[in-house]
Amino acid sequence: MNTKLLKQKILDLAIRGKLTQQLKSDGTAADLLKEISSAGHPERSAKGTKLKDPGTIIPLDKSEAPFEIPENWEWVRLGDVAYIASGSTPSKDCFVESGVPYLKMYNLRNQQIDFEYKPQYIKREIHEGKLARSKAKPGDVIMNIVGPPLGKVALVPESLPECNFNQAAVLIRSHFCTNLMNQYIRYFLLQMDEINAINTKGTAGQENISLTQTQNMRFPLPPLAEQQRIVEKIQEAFAEIDSIENNKELLKKHIKQARQKILDLAIHGRLVPQNKNDEPASVLLERITRDNPHYEKLEDEPFEIPENWAWCRLGNLSESIQYGYNAPAKDSGRIKMVRISDIHENEVEWDSVPYCDIDDKEIQTYLLKKNDILFARTGGTVGKSFIVSNLPEDAVYAGYLIRTRYGKNANAQYMKYFMESNLYWEQLRDGCIATAQPNCNGKTLGKMQIPLPPLAEQSRIVAKIKELFYTLDQMERNLV
Repeated sequence: MNTKLLKQKILDLAIRGKLTQQLKSDGTAADLLKEISSAGHPERSAKGTKLKDPGTIIPLDKSEAPFEIPENWEWVRLGDVAYIASGSTPSKDCFVESGVPYLKMYNLRNQQIDFEYKPQYIKREIHEGKLARSKAKPGDVIMNIVGPPLGKVALVPESLPECNFNQAAVLIRSHFCTNLMNQYIRYFLLQMDEINAINTKGTAGQENISLTQTQNMRFPLPPLAEQQRIVEKIQEAFAEIDSIENNKELLKKHIKQARQKILDLAIHGRLVPQNKNDEPASVLLERITRDNPHYEKLEDEPFEIPENWAWCRLGNLSESIQYGYNAPAKDSGRIKMVRISDIHENEVEWDSVPYCDIDDKEIQTYLLKKNDILFARTGGTVGKSFIVSNLPEDAVYAGYLIRTRYGKNANAQYMKYFMESNLYWEQLRDGCIATAQPNCNGKTLGKMQIPLPPLAEQSRIVAKIKELFYTLDQMERNLV
């Protein structure tokens, strides 16, 4: 279930008068406009509105309406029914450690105001003086008018009895039945159609909505009683959707934990049964290390494993641990060069892979083969690994990657699953060099301890993990 689209559909129905029932007892929006007019608000008129007299609000002509609304509703300009003011930024000497809360757009998070995030304050005399027009109070609507993204809309919470805000936003405060209408206005803005209909072209890739454009937004106005039902219905529906969303996030967390549990069982020898007919891993290890003068048997084993398994170091299993080729990426060149940024969800996006120039005599050193495993050895992706499953053309790999190759010594897919386990990540963290950014070298990888099953059991483990992961993948897809 796509909860974001579901919320959008509810808002679409709401502003078209299709979410709740119309009742004759509600009266009409025309009656509501008379009440708003009689309340008298000199700052009320939107630019371009023709007034019969200073107190009259004239609804929009049907030709200006973007869609049909119920008969007892009216199309008006937002500035006719609400006070709208833009914020501004005072000079640096107006900011203080404690004073009147001052909002910036980073305080509008998840359609709510989070003043605990990087709070700032201004002097009270500035709030009451130069910035008096943008005084905000609980229940007021704050909307950002500089993007991308546009569409951040929040109500000022009760925790902020008074506040002010910068020039990237506007304040919207209904002239009549303020608390109720502000909530309805917020939902109208969150629906986004009218915001998207505005010419928001700015400079340097920015999107801007002016104060005048905000005031002139076309606004579908229901009677007050229906506004109340709409707000209550949206709140009820959104609460249920949020509950679904929270359960989805919880389930995603459980799925992630289940993957780690499966990998944990696998490397402990508890995922598939052992077969006495399998050649023991010790025999395989003896063949691999027979002519290796640097081989050392592990004395301290991290945990107990089945009898026919063996502990070894990753460097004992790998035929080679090779750093990548250092060369600038180019649009054309001798051969393609795979980077970590070209790998998404364990697949290389070959169309995006750049080229590099490399001497023919060096190509064989860095040429990728099927079942090679690449590691990111530095930066924010350090430790991320990728198994080469398809090679549509010859390719080498970038210098900040390390390649390991196993041949007949081990099942490459089992090795890849080990590199997703907690045991791998614990050893990686312990071995990372503390420089300006995390760095893992070939020596760290080579020394990693790995529980080695017999080759035949490695294949059974891989098959079982794939089966279980497929089920978890299906569950995750159904959560979208």
